[in-house]
Amino acid sequence: MATIRVDRWPITVQLHPAEYLPGWLMRVGCRYQLTPIQILRELRVPRSPTGYHLVLEHLSLHARWIAAHLGVPAGDLRAALWGRPIDAAAARYLVHHRHIRPDRGGSRFCARCLAEPDPWWHAGWANPG
Repeated sequence: MATIRVDRWPITVQLHPAEYLPGWLMRVGCRYQLTPIQILRELRVPRSPTGYHLVLEHLSLHARWIAAHLGVPAGDLRAALWGRPIDAAAARYLVHHRHIRPDRGGSRFCARCLAEPDPWWHAGWANPG
């Protein structure tokens, strides 16, 4: 008797255009009642770095694997990792200049947007500019 191996998770939580990856992982976590760290552990993604500015770079190494197992297009996941070109430029700037600017936790947000029936974290909110 042949065994069937199912790697893809059964419920796909689609990415919104311009959604930020950490926010999407939170929405996936809410759907499966797991934390983002637990999701990455279940996907066998090696332990993430603890610095906020290093997390996106680390996850980009595993983007294809994450996309395949959570059922989202890899291109959408890459866009969620780096957002718009200005967001990617700001992220690179912060990585290279973090020693002169303290690393603040989190990002700005819009309370009205998060109060919507289907809230999601916009990538532009993390832009320091």
